[in-house]
Amino acid sequence: MVTSVAASRKELKASLPLVGLSPAEQRKSVLLATTLIRLTTPAGFPHVVRGILDSAAQCSFISERCAQLLNAARQRTTSGIGGISQSPVKSHGIANLSFSSISDPTFDVPSPIDVLIGADLFPYVFNGLR
Repeated sequence: MVTSVAASRKELKASLPLVGLSPAEQRKSVLLATTLIRLTTPAGFPHVVRGILDSAAQCSFISERCAQLLNAARQRTTSGIGGISQSPVKSHGIANLSFSSISDPTFDVPSPIDVLIGADLFPYVFNGLR
């Protein structure tokens, strides 16, 4: 019985065509969920940077430029970072920072992104517990 159910699922998957969705008109820009993030170093120095909210990302990241601006202490890591391209990127370390999120009044103006808030920190943006 289990074999026939598995076979039915396999047949169903094989019979369903995959179709990509795209707008009728090609757009030149996409509106992303941005936020202003106040990062505070362990020494207590705050900086406000722009971030993007990505609930599908497994981890959160800051740019090298941001880490240097904050003079953030880092712990070495050998972990690689993978994505859609399956090309691993080397991490420069792990930094421990506290943060708070502020609404982004200039969400519609293109500007650099220094922080990616992933699923590991995403809930804290809304409840303010971090």
